Amino acid sequence: GVTTPPYEVTTRHADGSERILEVRDHPIRDDSGYVIGSEGICKDITARKHAERELEKAHEYMEHQVTERTREAQSMYRRMRESEERYRVVVEDSPDFIVRWKGDGERTFVNDAYCQYLGQERSELIGTSFMPSIVDEDRVRLQEQLKSLTADSPVFVTQQRFTLPDGQVVWHRWSNRALFSSRGELLEFQSVGSDITAQRAAQERARDKAVADAQLRNLTARERDVMQLVVAGDANKVIARKLELSIKTIE
Repeated sequence: GVTTPPYEVTTRHADGSERILEVRDHPIRDDSGYVIGSEGICKDITARKHAERELEKAHEYMEHQVTERTREAQSMYRRMRESEERYRVVVEDSPDFIVRWKGDGERTFVNDAYCQYLGQERSELIGTSFMPSIVDEDRVRLQEQLKSLTADSPVFVTQQRFTLPDGQVVWHRWSNRALFSSRGELLEFQSVGSDITAQRAAQERARDKAVADAQLRNLTARERDVMQLVVAGDANKVIARKLELSIKTIE
């Protein structure tokens, strides 16, 4: 005589398809209270059950996709970290200076070689600008070059004079690359550089020597005689007497 809990049954429709029914039964009693039958209500829940099954499949598919994507993301993250570690090792072990910076020269990253060269800690350099240390003339030229960079033409090479913390002026060579976002927005710059003071000095000496060689080749035999005595340290009067020329001619 207890009401039956709701239950589901599968039956076949006249058109041959299966239908799922939700059934609710309760007892029928006579005047004396005896159960003399059962009365039930059936509801066709086929569409709902199919929708629930599809939803369950979709849920399972989504869980599977999330699991796969999570696994892929973890794998990608590991590869990225490994790549980042390799990159950092290369960057830190590089003898070249490597600096990332904003348009106003504010440094956002510097490698060990750059810190050791300037004799400063990384914490002292990050967040500060190198622009004031560049000789005025070269700084103006650098700022003009920055304005011409685009996503299609993001690289330029420059040589500039730089004032060290001790006041010494040196020459640097930098290969600069502008970094743009996927929307073409300028994010920052990455530069690889080195001190070329010695090379510049050698080039200037070679240039001066070439000029001197050309000047020497243009001297007459008598002018060469005078030059040799000048180099030897003789005074004009002495040279004039030795070469039997007037002082005016020697001058």
